[in-house]
Amino acid sequence: MSELADVLHYSKGYLSKVENGVKPPTQEFALRCEQVLNADGELFRKGTAEPVAGVRRTTPPRPPGTRTAAAPIVPRQLPPAGGTFVGRGAELALLNQLADTAPTASGAVPLAAITGTAGIGKTALALHWAHSQAARYPDGQLYMNLRGLDPSGPAVSPADAIRSFLAALGVPDSHIPPDSDAREALYRSILADRRVLVVLDDARNAEHARPLVPAGTGCLVLVTSRDRLYGLVTGLGARPVSLGLFSYTDAHELLVRRLGAKCVHAEPHTAEELIELCAGLPLAVNIAAARAVAQPSMTLVEQVRGMRSARRRLDALDLGEATADARTAFSWSYRLLDGSTARLFRMQAMNPGPEVSLAAAASLTATTAQEARRDLDELVRTHLLTPCGPNRWTCHDLLRVYAQEQARENPAEKRLARARALDHYLFSAQNAAACLSPQNASIVTRSPRDGVVPERFADQAEASAWFEAEYTTLTAAVSLAADVPSSPYAWQLARLLLTFQDRTSRWHDLAEVQRVALTAATEAADGPGMASAHRGLARAALRTRRFEACRTHLARAMDLAHELDDRMSEAAVRHELSVVHEQEGDFALALAEARRALEIFESAGTGTGIANGLSTVGWFQAMTGDHTGALESCLRALDLHSDLTDTWGAADTWDSLGYVHHCLADHDAAVAAFQRAVNLFRTSGDRYYEAGSLVRLGQSHDAAGRRDEALRAWGSALGLLKALRHPDADRVRALITPTTNHP
Repeated sequence: MSELADVLHYSKGYLSKVENGVKPPTQEFALRCEQVLNADGELFRKGTAEPVAGVRRTTPPRPPGTRTAAAPIVPRQLPPAGGTFVGRGAELALLNQLADTAPTASGAVPLAAITGTAGIGKTALALHWAHSQAARYPDGQLYMNLRGLDPSGPAVSPADAIRSFLAALGVPDSHIPPDSDAREALYRSILADRRVLVVLDDARNAEHARPLVPAGTGCLVLVTSRDRLYGLVTGLGARPVSLGLFSYTDAHELLVRRLGAKCVHAEPHTAEELIELCAGLPLAVNIAAARAVAQPSMTLVEQVRGMRSARRRLDALDLGEATADARTAFSWSYRLLDGSTARLFRMQAMNPGPEVSLAAAASLTATTAQEARRDLDELVRTHLLTPCGPNRWTCHDLLRVYAQEQARENPAEKRLARARALDHYLFSAQNAAACLSPQNASIVTRSPRDGVVPERFADQAEASAWFEAEYTTLTAAVSLAADVPSSPYAWQLARLLLTFQDRTSRWHDLAEVQRVALTAATEAADGPGMASAHRGLARAALRTRRFEACRTHLARAMDLAHELDDRMSEAAVRHELSVVHEQEGDFALALAEARRALEIFESAGTGTGIANGLSTVGWFQAMTGDHTGALESCLRALDLHSDLTDTWGAADTWDSLGYVHHCLADHDAAVAAFQRAVNLFRTSGDRYYEAGSLVRLGQSHDAAGRRDEALRAWGSALGLLKALRHPDADRVRALITPTTNHP
């Protein structure tokens, strides 16, 4: 029996001699490559005694025992691997595991789909692993840069890639079939019993790489792409190897290996900032290191200084070559997007925060959620966005800078996207804040822009979860809004954030946001905005026990309320003043201010204001010894709260009622009321007030002789206050110390 090489030697002659003048189909060529010759020159089908009709040898048969074929060519096509490779331990382990796995009965070739965004190091990983494992593939290594996204020329077609591979495997050009199906069949036939490593670099998508995947289970195939290659994963069982950004440790190691430990350790903080500005993108870190090596006179400090500006950052990551230019690398993916997807990519960069939700994406582009999801899915498929939670997406800082550059080419589109983003967060925040406290429902009175669909929430839990998820974006939106001249965006958004920040004890953030709002409102001469910001700053100062600052802001807010004849603002200021007087121990003055606030709420007929005002009055009545009046005020407040959806207000009233019962020595009633308050404060997410109710719950238990229950309540309160790093923790610790002997 002849070997495959012998058949190839005579194949041209076979195809030229066919009985009856009928040319056999091209597909026959692949079959003939698996056939053998008998001694008489007849062509038999492999494994049978059936000759192929009409085909005879046109050249003399070989003498018995002679060979005409040369030894098979062993291709070694892998290009050099990069000189510096760090990290990727988990991904290398996945590839090792794939290579170690025994061939399956299904005959599936081991296949890895290495995917990730531009500059993430896909080729570096593939080549590093391929070189380290080349000895496992003694029949050779094939490599092809398919140039799926390379703008320097057209992508390499699968047919051309196979022609190149066949030539590398020793097939003469004249023996390579012109038909693509036959060419693929020949390629698979040759590799069927060989151990060859095939590296397919920069495939545009799964269909670009699929024809190049051999069937031999002794082979292993690595495909790299910016596409997620879903077709290879689902259709051919490819092992997905998705690359993420470098960790700080890996990026630091890369700098050390490129620049030397002495250089990096001499400026540790600068090196840290450089890594941060490179966003953990391996290409960016490598370019930054290469610039430092090429320009030894430029210190790391100077390089970092040139990268701090977002507008200049990508300029600093350009070495003048397509493969060493971050901007160019990103453009290869961007230029293939269709119109609506490219538009969303640009507009999401106008989003104030690092993440964009499905609802925000739809508002930014004035599209439906379904249309926005289609574009988001396409951006994920091409690794221009990354999912970061349910219905949430993000991209690294350098990609965001690139998207912002593209947005600047259309200033009108950019302005509209920014306005829609602010509207989306402003009106969504109002809907969420209204769930936390009904008083927030009327802060913004206008309607959102066309195309903006604010998010809505079924209850307080959904609203709080939204605030938590969007918190970074919302605080950034206040700063973005401050740049809009003569706009109330900043102070309104800051006001809507206040309830959530206060209840989650983010008082330092609260102060920072309100300072931004105050500056914007002052520049716009916006009286209501200035009054709101001063009240917010007073709240932050009160919670952190800076009473002098609190009084200063409340005094300015009161002046503005009088100038504007804003009675509701005056009532809010008086309510805050009552709490300041309480903290300073003047309960009579606190009660007087609370009553003045209540009178204003009653004259305005605001249900929530009246209920909360009655609760506060009841509290201070109890503090001043008027327990009968306090009980009456609190019960009236509870009646009003039964018709409202203000969980926090109800909790505050139950706490006041608990204190009244405690003062009346009805400790069981006090415990029941305080427990209701604890549960409701917990539901509303206010850990500080929950701790206060726990302290008072413990005091009622202690007064009733239940010391163990008291200690449990105080221990819970102490845990909350310690987590908040609040000074009240020392007072609670003092309650526990006599029994526990803690320092």
